[in-house]
Amino acid sequence: MNKYFILSILGLSFCFLSCSKETDETNNKAEVIVTPDNTINENLDDVRYYIKYEVSWSTDPYVRDKRILYQTDKGIVEENFKEKVLTWEGTYGPVKKDFTAEINCDGECKNIHLRIYASRDKEPFVIKADTKTMSASYKIDF
Repeated sequence: MNKYFILSILGLSFCFLSCSKETDETNNKAEVIVTPDNTINENLDDVRYYIKYEVSWSTDPYVRDKRILYQTDKGIVEENFKEKVLTWEGTYGPVKKDFTAEINCDGECKNIHLRIYASRDKEPFVIKADTKTMSASYKIDF
């Protein structure tokens, strides 16, 4: 009987020692979002922002000349389109807080749709301007 008692104690202690509280490992994982230039900025005093422009439009088949002007970290850029391009996008930065992102369309741009997105360091892009007019702008204020 003494042998069964010792085996029972060993069996129960094995059960208690081998069982542990389950943890949700997904809560312990850190989500990492890489900035457009594949860097991570840890200095909060040096926050970097990124701007993404999106343009879509339709034109008559015979109209080919369209031009967009947009503001980047390096100044105003002009893109001319001779072909029947219906969408365009570009991402620029880093830029500082209070940067004003602007985009304008010249030429035969019918049914135009302009969007400006902004991103802060590792955060995803968020729509900040969405219009169906010939120009859009947004000043970074977050």
